[in-house]
Amino acid sequence: MKRKNWGMIPALFFLVISASSCSVQTPGTYGSSRKVSKATLRAYRKDPLWISMMSDSSANYYDILLAYDQFWKKRPEPDVEEAFERKQNKKEGKEEEEEEESKRNLVGRLLHSEENEVTESAQYMIEYKRFKSWKKDVLPYVQPDGSILTQEERLEIYKSQRP
Repeated sequence: MKRKNWGMIPALFFLVISASSCSVQTPGTYGSSRKVSKATLRAYRKDPLWISMMSDSSANYYDILLAYDQFWKKRPEPDVEEAFERKQNKKEGKEEEEEEESKRNLVGRLLHSEENEVTESAQYMIEYKRFKSWKKDVLPYVQPDGSILTQEERLEIYKSQRP
């Protein structure tokens, strides 16, 4: 005879409920794994909040990294070298007519959404470069909890280390 295990039903119900909770556990790369709401992650993906967060002295370093990573998750990151070459070609007047022709035909119009993604990523190129520099500059001042030392705290450390 088979015995039905009715005691497993509440455990399975609890497992399903906990798996579909409103918050997501971020991986350990963003400090100690913390819970971030799905709405926050959606906001990070939709808008470049990391740009304003870099200027906020009270912002958490790991939150800024998460916002940056979520924003660029489904977008192509700007290709700095390619943009430089494109700018040089425009200065020299070597715009290719084939690109303009492809925009006019049907296939070019269908691929226009991909072109919009590239244009959007180029729009954020300066902020992208600024973020990379900011990340490198601020890393020595990040505390284990993700808080970043203020300018005054950095100055105090500098003064205390001077002979």
